Amino acid sequence: MIAALMTFLLYGVFPLTIVLYLMGTPQRKRNRQQAAKSASLLPQQKALPVTSEVNQPPASPEK
Repeated sequence: MIAALMTFLLYGVFPLTIVLYLMGTPQRKRNRQQAAKSASLLPQQKALPVTSEVNQPPASPEK
């Protein structure tokens, strides 16, 4: 039983994962290029100024 499992994994699943990984390389490259292109097209966002109002606790409700 163990020999059959090892044969299945070593001669079947493991080589198949390598082949599928290598076949997906061009798509991963295109995805990276597309992500870099879209990131360069986004406008640069500036940090919002920090005000003292942001750091104060919320006001208690009036009765």
